[in-house]
Amino acid sequence: MEIPFQIIFSVLVVILIVSTALYGFYIFKEKESEERVFRNFNDLVNNLNSLCWSFPGSKKEIKILINEKTIALFFTNDTENLNLEEIIERVKNSENSEGNFACLIYKNRRPICEKLVCTISYKYVGYEAKESFLDFFVKGIYGINEIEEIKIAEKVLDKKDFIVIK
Repeated sequence: MEIPFQIIFSVLVVILIVSTALYGFYIFKEKESEERVFRNFNDLVNNLNSLCWSFPGSKKEIKILINEKTIALFFTNDTENLNLEEIIERVKNSENSEGNFACLIYKNRRPICEKLVCTISYKYVGYEAKESFLDFFVKGIYGINEIEEIKIAEKVLDKKDFIVIK
C-alpha cells in the first residue's frame, strides 16, 4: 500500500505551519517576559529612591522580577569595571552587594546601571536554570514560571543615606 504524495506533503506543510506558529508564540512570550523584567527594574529604582527619601524606619514591600536571561541584579559604586565572570560567581554564592547604583545585566545586552540617591546593600540576584530548554519552552507556552519573583519583605532605613535590605 502506497501513501499518496499529496498526503505526505500535506502532513509536512501542517507540521511546518504548527512549528512556525509555536516558535512565533515563544518569541512573543520571551519579549513580553523581557519587557516585564526591564519595567520592574525601573520600578525597583524608583521605589528604592522613594524609600531613600522617606523617614527613618519606613518600610515598603519591593519585588524583583527576573527571568532565565537575567544574569545579575546587584548594587555597586563602580559601574566602569564590571567583570562578568566575577559577578556570575557572586550570584552563585549569594554574596552581598552594596552601592549607590542598581545594575541589571541581561543576556546579550549591555549592563544597565541607574544612580540611586542612597546606598543599598543586598545580595547579588540572578537566575539559575533549573530546567531544560524543552521544559522552559513548554512552560513558556502555557505562561508558567516564565518569571521568578523575589520578594524583599521589609526594608529598614538604618541611618541617613544608607538602607540595608534584609
